This record gives sequence, structure tokens and C-alpha cells, in this order.
Amino acid sequence: MASKTLPAIYLDGQSSKKNEVQVHFDENEIRLIDAEGQLLRQDAYQDLSVEPVLANMHGTIRFSDGAVCEFANGRDLHSVLPESKTRKTFSIIHKLENHLPLVGLALLLVVVSTWGVLKYGVPFAAKAAAYTIPLSWEKTTGEQVLEGMDRALFSESALSSERQKELQAKFSDFTTKIERSYDYEILFRASPKMGANALALPGGTIIITDELVNITKDDREVIAVLAHEIAHIEKRHMMRHMFQDSVTVLLLVLITGDLESATSLVATLPTVMVQMHYSRMFESEADKHGASLLLSQGLKPEWLAIALEHLEQAHEGKGKSRGFLSSHPSTPERVATLRKM
Repeated sequence: MASKTLPAIYLDGQSSKKNEVQVHFDENEIRLIDAEGQLLRQDAYQDLSVEPVLANMHGTIRFSDGAVCEFANGRDLHSVLPESKTRKTFSIIHKLENHLPLVGLALLLVVVSTWGVLKYGVPFAAKAAAYTIPLSWEKTTGEQVLEGMDRALFSESALSSERQKELQAKFSDFTTKIERSYDYEILFRASPKMGANALALPGGTIIITDELVNITKDDREVIAVLAHEIAHIEKRHMMRHMFQDSVTVLLLVLITGDLESATSLVATLPTVMVQMHYSRMFESEADKHGASLLLSQGLKPEWLAIALEHLEQAHEGKGKSRGFLSSHPSTPERVATLRKM
């Protein structure tokens, strides 16, 4: 083929000096001629690495010794390359990049694939990971969350020691007779900010507020709420939720390059775990498992339904954190389902 020439900037890989050169593209090799007309080097095409062109960006040739030759227009570079496998490959890539329907299809595939990973892949992986976490790690995580909540949301319980001991005894009697994976404990806290609430922490600790105890009419309602929270712990819902949120952020970092989001997540993880809402699947699973625990002890799931109705009334119009009720299934829907069990 006839020799073709393009201007370029040559860096020898030994210094930062930029040399203006004319690159001659011959049949089997390229020759670099400097501003004084001297031959700097000549290399066979098979010894070169030509980078693919992205849109209208510059083109680059890399030499085997680390030297680089940069061209202002990548399209011009690829237009003068010989008909080799390398050029054909890059030509195909270039055509694909400039074919809008294919670009749109590729973007759609990326979006759908990302959605599929977040919707199905991440929850599946989070569930598998949650069941491999050592109990000691769960307990440490739960202690850290509790420490943060005590500073921000809770104060010492105003329930009498006798009342606390009464509920502790009933809870202990309930947990010793059920199939379980943890040694459970309940902690009483007052929280005007949260109102009537219960919260399951990793490791087997359940927090119950004075406000929740005070709105119930029967201690079996309290036990029913605690059974629901036990179900969250047994099913590792908080750990799974934590993993899902963490992996989701990391995936977004990989896609967007926003490392600051991941750093913020690590710094605020205890707060995130306190405020996060369980999914419809988690709430339905906890209602179902909690109901089965109640039935195993001769208690009707109706007690959980009644507790839900009292909680709904307590939070209605008050604008407080709904906590126990913060879930996608509506309270009437959950109550109706429980009453059918």
C-alpha cells in the first residue's frame, strides 16, 4: 500500500519530553521522523499495540519498549492502519460505538442487568452471607447499634423493676420452649422520639419501648410483638438488609466511581441499620414465622394482629418513626393475614 503520514506526539518512555513527529505508515511497518527529518525509530505492525478509539478521543500506539505515540484524532489513526486483524477488530468496535440503536440496546442491557443483580442477585448473596456470620460478630454489631441508639433515641426506662421482671419472666418462659438459634434478651427503653416500638438487633437482643408496653391491653400482645422480632433475628433480616444496602452502594461505586458514597455508608452504618425499613418479604416472613412460634405455645396469631392495631392507633397522626409498622404491607393487610392463620 502507499505510505500515509500523520502528525503525532512521541514519548520515549524514558523522560517526560514530548517530541513532535511525522508517522509514516508503510506496508509492513511504521517510521517516526522528527522535526529535523531524522529517523527516530521504525517498528513492524506486529510489534505494536493500538488502542481502540472511543468516540472522538485521541488515538494511541504503544511500543514494546514502553514508548507511546499519541494522535490528535483516533479516527484518523485507524483510517490509515493496514487491513489487519487488529484494524478490523477496532473498526468493528468503532462502528458499534457510533451505531445509536446498538448503543441504546447496550445501555438497556446494562440497566436491565444491573436491576436483575440488585433485585435478585444481591438478596440471594446477602442471605447466604448472613447465615455464615459468626455469632460473636453479630453481637458486636448489635452492641454498636445499641450504643448509638442510646445516645440518640433512648433514655432509661420508666417502667418499675417489678413490671420489667414480670415481662422478662414471661418472655423467658416463651423463649425456652421454642426452637431458636440465639439466647434472647429484652431491654426496656423510653423513647418519646420513636414512641411505641420494638426493634430486633443482631445477636439476639430485642429493644422494647415503655410506650409499646403502655398501649397494650394484655401481655400476650407484648409476647406476640416479641415473637415477631424473634422471627426477624432468626431469619437474619437485619444482617441481610445490611449486606444488601452495602453491596448495592459498592455496585453503584463501581458503576459511577463515587467512592464518597461508600465512605459515608461505613461512617453512618449504625444509624442506617436503626432507620432502615424491612421489605415486604421480610415483614411477611417475620409475621408468618412469629405466628408459628405463637401457635407452638398455644397462643393465637390474633394477639399480634391486636398489637398491630394498637400500634397503628398510637402512631396515627403523630409523625413519629413508625419503626415496627415501617413496612410495605399495610397494617390492615397484615392484620387480615394474621387472623387467617
